[in-house]
Formats: sequence, C-alpha cells, structure tokens
Amino acid sequence: MVRFFDVKTEYLYSDIEETVHMLSPPGFERLVGDEKVCKLKKSIYDLPQSGRNWYMKIKSELEKFGLTQLASDNCVFIKSDSQNMLLLCMYVDDLAIFCNNDDMRQDIVNIIKSVFEVHENKTSKFLGMEIVKHKIGISLSQSEYVESLLVKYNLDECKSVKTPIVKGKDKSFPPTNELIDITMY
Repeated sequence: MVRFFDVKTEYLYSDIEETVHMLSPPGFERLVGDEKVCKLKKSIYDLPQSGRNWYMKIKSELEKFGLTQLASDNCVFIKSDSQNMLLLCMYVDDLAIFCNNDDMRQDIVNIIKSVFEVHENKTSKFLGMEIVKHKIGISLSQSEYVESLLVKYNLDECKSVKTPIVKGKDKSFPPTNELIDITMY
C-alpha cells in the first residue's frame, strides 16, 4: 500500500542554528511605536539555510522512529524486519510511504502527524509520476507529463511509434562488455 503526504509550512518547523536578525514586518512598527528588529527562533522561507534545516528536522524525526537513511539517496529512508518493510521517499515537503504492513505504515503516519501538520493526498501521483500497484509489483508512469510536452511543442498530432529505436539497428546495449560509468548519465 502506498500513501502520499504533503507537509504544510515545512520550513517553519525547524530551529535555526545561526543568529539571524531581520527587520520587523511592515505594519509591526505601529504596534510597538518604532521600528524594531526580530531575532529568528525558527527557519523561515527565503533563508538560504531553511531547506537544510527542514531536512535535518525531518531526518531526526524519522530516525527517532527507527528509519535508516539509505547511503545511496539522502531522501529515502527504510525500516524493515524479517517480514515487513517500510520505505519513505521525500522531496522537500512531499512524502511517499510504501509499506507491506498496515500497522507499521499507520505508526509512521501517526508519528509524522504528531510532529507536523500534513495533508494526505488521495491520489496515485507523486512528483508528477503516476504510481500503480499491481499483484506483482508497482509501475511508474509519466504519461500525462509526456502528453503535456507534446501539446506544449505542438507535437500532439504526430505519428506515434512503439519504440524509439530504429528498426533493424543492433539493439544490444552496451555495445561492449565494459561497465558503464553511471556518472555519465
């Protein structure tokens, strides 16, 4: 089962490590008599460090629940035992939770909701990808995005083909037995 969430006002949850002062918001000086400066206690939007502060905050909360960050991707967290696996993927304030155990999934959802204000997205889309669960796995599709690009570039009436590979060409890949440098892509 997959569930998708959006964290509301994500940057405002994280503490700020540095000392940052700002001018008081317009109109505030009328309440206190003259213009004052404010010392920030939390991150706010448009601070260069706000994204990192938010990431460190949610990472800390996920680790408290026992999730482990993947070494290969800083935005993917996993928790598993002999029979269950929970995978949490995040992109800024968008969260996707994949889990084969309803209780385990609900536990992480409850923990996230106890710390952050979240909105559950009742859709099968995440970051523009449509995610469909099948009996044997999950498929990802960006067909709507591809369709929008075709319309944008006036190619929506072009002839479609089943494969972009030219018929009759050698389809072996890679052309040699050498390993491919993944940093090329």
